Amino acid sequence: MPQLAARNPAAAVASAAAVGLLLGLAVAWIWVAIAPPVYTSEAQVRLVVDAPAGRAQDAVRSAMSQGAVLADLAVSPVELANVGRRLEPPMAAADLEEHVAARKQPNLLLITVSGRADTPARAAEIAEAAMANLIARGPAEVNATGIRLVAVEHAPLPRQATFSYLPRHLIIGGIAGLTVALALALHVVARRRGAQDVSATRRPIQWVRLTVGVVAGAAIVAAAALEVPAAVYLALVAAAAAIAVLAPAAGFAMLGITIPLPDAAALSPLGLPPVLIAATGFGMLISAMARGHWSRPSPMIVLGLGYLGISAVAGFPNLNGFDGDQTVDAIARLIQVGSGLLLVAVSWIYASGHDPRAHLAVAVVAAAFASSLGVVQYMAVDVSGLPLQGLIFHPDDATTITRATGPFVNPNYFGFFSGLGLVLAMGVALGVPRARPMMILAAVVLIAGLFVSLSRGAMLATAAGVVALIWTRHRGAGTTVAIVAAVLVATFSSSLLVLRSGTPDFTAPYDVATQSSDLGRFAAMLSALPVWLNDPVFGVGFGQFGHESAWFVGSSLATSSHNEFLSILAEQGIIGTALLATLAVGLARRVLRADERLRAGAVAVLVAFAVGWITLEPLASLQTSGLVWLAVGAAAGATWPAPETLPQPAAETPTDPPPAAEPRPRRGRRRRAANAGA
Repeated sequence: MPQLAARNPAAAVASAAAVGLLLGLAVAWIWVAIAPPVYTSEAQVRLVVDAPAGRAQDAVRSAMSQGAVLADLAVSPVELANVGRRLEPPMAAADLEEHVAARKQPNLLLITVSGRADTPARAAEIAEAAMANLIARGPAEVNATGIRLVAVEHAPLPRQATFSYLPRHLIIGGIAGLTVALALALHVVARRRGAQDVSATRRPIQWVRLTVGVVAGAAIVAAAALEVPAAVYLALVAAAAAIAVLAPAAGFAMLGITIPLPDAAALSPLGLPPVLIAATGFGMLISAMARGHWSRPSPMIVLGLGYLGISAVAGFPNLNGFDGDQTVDAIARLIQVGSGLLLVAVSWIYASGHDPRAHLAVAVVAAAFASSLGVVQYMAVDVSGLPLQGLIFHPDDATTITRATGPFVNPNYFGFFSGLGLVLAMGVALGVPRARPMMILAAVVLIAGLFVSLSRGAMLATAAGVVALIWTRHRGAGTTVAIVAAVLVATFSSSLLVLRSGTPDFTAPYDVATQSSDLGRFAAMLSALPVWLNDPVFGVGFGQFGHESAWFVGSSLATSSHNEFLSILAEQGIIGTALLATLAVGLARRVLRADERLRAGAVAVLVAFAVGWITLEPLASLQTSGLVWLAVGAAAGATWPAPETLPQPAAETPTDPPPAAEPRPRRGRRRRAANAGA
């Protein structure tokens, strides 16, 4: 291939693409052929509440909690023994443990009973028997007064295998093989050509367009805060999208301002940031077409498109083999992950032609504003009467809280966002001296937001980012800060747990509720490995962890692994994990080559983001990860040298001064000299 790449690059790339596509299809075909088939059938049971009209609301709340108990009861050893006696041939309770699952659906009075076997008929028989046993024995076993169980959907015969579904695997295998082959071929061709990554000439900060973007973004924030009518809000969004198309610099500024906003109902389920990302990217595309400036395809672009391709397969019902709810979950996750990767590309392209430092400073200020909302929420006596209700999330019937959420639904993600903003603020302050006063003020607010979230994982990730930032500047100081941070975490972690419980007394640092929450998270995290083993090569499907974890964590509401690394491995298997890991390594290498004014901050944000993956899943939340994508994309595109390192024209070599010329005689003297000579 190297010789062919040197003689005919186009033929080399085409040949590699064909070989990669065929290999990917072959791997998928062989894997489906050798993998044992597994079929799943599901039945639905509804909890019907019989209560007087005046107590209906209390009865429904009781039924919600009783539903989880009933679902756990359905898979208990005693009830599995009863289920086994209903089958033909019968099965022992121990043999049924891996073939029956039941889960109370979140926020619904529904219990899903699942059966799994190596044939479609047996899977449906197991699910139907488990549902019938639950209806017959459930309410009496838990003494659920006023609750009846009714079958609303009987177990159907599954049409295809649950995991080794040939159409889905063929498409994923073909895309993965094509992606790897193209990326490798482009890399070899670039090396053979001796290509240099020369950055284009960059224009200075476009202050007028930046100001327009800030004003437009602030208008959208104000409209969301005041909860204006949907028509007015949509009109503002349409105007903002038009501005982003006409002036991508303004669109880039609006992204930094609006990413922390909660999703507006008027734009559900897409949300505002994807609209602005698409509009800004479209504006950049039009600008590139007008200038005739096109760059060659790079391995990074191919890897990104390939990963999105194998992820998008889960969003097509005719290809994925999932039911309706599973497809919806896959599409919801794809919107968040796809928008994040597109935001990296938009930020990268913009920074390759413009100075992005002012835009990053604007994004930090917007992050500080979002954190201030959480601080106000935490300090309020009655959260239901706070101003700016359109920007602050809290349960409808809540009057007090123990942990701040700000614009976020989950306090852990709010704290993680505040911590990422803090790390980025420190990086911008170090790289842009003029912005230091503003960044210091923003950092104070972000620290407060991080603290009132009371999130242990967010604080750990933030500490890792701060240590990385200091370590890039001075390794000895970074090591010292790391030791101090570890001591502080060990000293004050118990006090943090007390604050989370809302108890003013610091004598009981670890209550039963906290212990139960931690055990549930740990069980969900451990369930990722058996979920992955269902299909280790291709995974159980993009966005499907919540459905498959029911087989290992029962009716726990912790339907996610709380670990992004494990979620990707379980959902997308070795193929998806390898593609994303290669893309991440390439992006990290690019960031390490960034301009020194942005490099330290981007590296620190990446470190904090990676550490946060241990306890959170931020890829599924563009609201949380958008700040990282802005910073990392800007750093990856900003590979130009600092002003003081720009090549200067060579100075002339100093030489001895020329001999002084004799003064010219005056005109009269020249005449007298001539006459004398004559």
